[in-house]
Amino acid sequence: MPSEKQRGATHKLRVSVSLIDIRKDDNLPSVFAYLFSSSGDLLDRRPLEKDSRAQLEAPAVGERRSFRVVIGPETGAETGVYAELMRRGAVEQSLIHDLGKDKELGIVVRRPDWLKWLLGWCCAKGRVLKRVGTGPNAVDLNVCGATVEVYEVDPWWYIIERIPGDILKRLREIVLEEVHVIPMPWPPDPGPEAWPPDPVPWMEDVLVKRRKGLSDPTRIVFSSELKLIARNGSDLAFKNSLTENMEVFFPIFCWHWPWFVWKIKVCETITDCYGRFTCCFYNGWLNPDTPDLWFRVRQTINGTDTVIYEKHPIACNTFWNYACGSEVKLYVSNPNARTCCDEPPIDADGDWVILEAIGTISPHAIRGTSLDPLTSVAIDGHDRGWTRGNGPFGGLIRPRLRFRDTLRSKGVLYYRVSWAPTGTDPADLGAWQVLATPVGRHYIHEVGGHPVYSTWNVGPKSVGTVTNLFEIPPSAPPVGDWAIPPGYELDDLTSAYFNTYSLVPAASAGKYDIKVELFDTAGNMVNLATKGVKWYVPSLDDLSGTIFTDDASLPGLNLVHGNAFVMTLQVDNNFCTAVIAPPTIGANGANPDCGGLEYHALTDSVLMAFEASHPNQFATYAFNVYRGHANGVGSDSGPVGIGSHSISSAVSDLLGTCQTAAFSENLWVYATATDGWRRLWEYDRGDVFAFMLEPAKPTPTT
Repeated sequence: MPSEKQRGATHKLRVSVSLIDIRKDDNLPSVFAYLFSSSGDLLDRRPLEKDSRAQLEAPAVGERRSFRVVIGPETGAETGVYAELMRRGAVEQSLIHDLGKDKELGIVVRRPDWLKWLLGWCCAKGRVLKRVGTGPNAVDLNVCGATVEVYEVDPWWYIIERIPGDILKRLREIVLEEVHVIPMPWPPDPGPEAWPPDPVPWMEDVLVKRRKGLSDPTRIVFSSELKLIARNGSDLAFKNSLTENMEVFFPIFCWHWPWFVWKIKVCETITDCYGRFTCCFYNGWLNPDTPDLWFRVRQTINGTDTVIYEKHPIACNTFWNYACGSEVKLYVSNPNARTCCDEPPIDADGDWVILEAIGTISPHAIRGTSLDPLTSVAIDGHDRGWTRGNGPFGGLIRPRLRFRDTLRSKGVLYYRVSWAPTGTDPADLGAWQVLATPVGRHYIHEVGGHPVYSTWNVGPKSVGTVTNLFEIPPSAPPVGDWAIPPGYELDDLTSAYFNTYSLVPAASAGKYDIKVELFDTAGNMVNLATKGVKWYVPSLDDLSGTIFTDDASLPGLNLVHGNAFVMTLQVDNNFCTAVIAPPTIGANGANPDCGGLEYHALTDSVLMAFEASHPNQFATYAFNVYRGHANGVGSDSGPVGIGSHSISSAVSDLLGTCQTAAFSENLWVYATATDGWRRLWEYDRGDVFAFMLEPAKPTPTT
């Protein structure tokens, strides 16, 4: 038993390392000394000092003790350190240490050994993102302060080596049968599924899934050589062929045998304010296999360490043959994930202000605020304020402004946003309605060691006799960093709220101007020329990277009027109309209650008419006819135009091989209005009409 004097004592070991055969042009690695117990438990680790020495310590156990001393590179790992060092070719030496006796150990590391530590180094790089919004208006926000865990998946040859005989037999059959498989997504995380331009109504969605299945399977065509080996080759030869054709078998294993994949954690790191991460690990200096990586992401949410990204099964979500240094994008699905720093750099001259977007739509994609020929305005100006896709705005419109951080120091401290019908004189202040809905921005800081959100009040504020001013946010909050709490993604990217639901009802649809003015610390309107402030708009659609700009006062834009920035938006909150008329053959129509429609000859023509309309033609439509179990027999789609539409088909084309058949006509009209974040689907309308084609009954004789 150890004495009282011995309790709390430590083993002290001074290690001296000599790196042999160093050359002038060598890029020497960082060298660490590690102390392990005989069973491989990490007891201490220290970097070598300038004199190539390190002092290691371990708690005494009251008796002589066996240790492992390992000289190698920094691993960054907290668990499995010994195994990782051995994988990297570290140098090990064992010794016995007597309690109470300091010991010195000299270790020689020759050039072939320490060169291994510089080879096989792989850095996994990427971004962790959270997508908000839908379709073309989606925005990827940066997930900050998250822990990214990187795992290396077993090499493919090793997976093939250990599969049992029954699965090997089944793989031979698969090669000979040329089975259908569902393709694996590549990359494994392509991001949230992109929405179609128009959402598929629930009934259409059901019909499509019934007709096509959950996904379109693809038939794998195997080479004749592989088929020959599958039919006659030995197990060893067939396994070798599986290894040589691994890309072909990834999806097969993904869907049938995903549990054959093992993984080991190789490194972890923290995402920065822009969601970026770099995590480097040793891939093995003699390892011929390109690393296959799988990722897990954690973040502290409400004080709890929470997994926000983890995709299973591993075999289907591995970045196979990952190219070291290439960027991966990991999209979290947890709605509570925290995001930050969502302001990309601006390329503009001087002290600038930019109307960056309406929601997520760049002015570059709005007619009248862009120099892009694809967003030109007609001579009569009827399409000014439309989106490039020829749609209007509506609902709750959220302009987004950006200000250079030098403005506040120059005394430009506030802004004001107002609206009026297009053509209103910007100098006639009484004709403009000021937007006064409160605006705030959030920032995150630590209180008692836990992250806490606080709100920075943007406005409205009163300065002297001037009301409804909003303060230009500083580049940094009072404490901590700007951040976006879950559920506030849209609000933290908003500079003003233009609620057209109530301010511009459907009956008042038309063109409206948004005006932005700047004010100084005393509440006086800023003279742009005196202060040297310039207005800009983006010169590109994509606002995710560096934002390049156009001077808003340039000819062709003319968005600066006096000291104000003025842009036009088409606003329309009207509903669509969708009505299907009973189908007809000649003068006879289908019974609206029972749906029966008689035909006399297979050459008879069935007319299917419908109304797909919008008061101002801001809508598209899709019309589909199905027979029985989702057999498509007719369709029509396009802009609504004047609203009256029809298609006609011969009875024989509709019936196919049937003599009597049931049909459904399905119409959906999609509003093209957007609030900048999403299409205003609540203005859509749909209709369904079911009918049956049946032979006409003979006229009874008397």
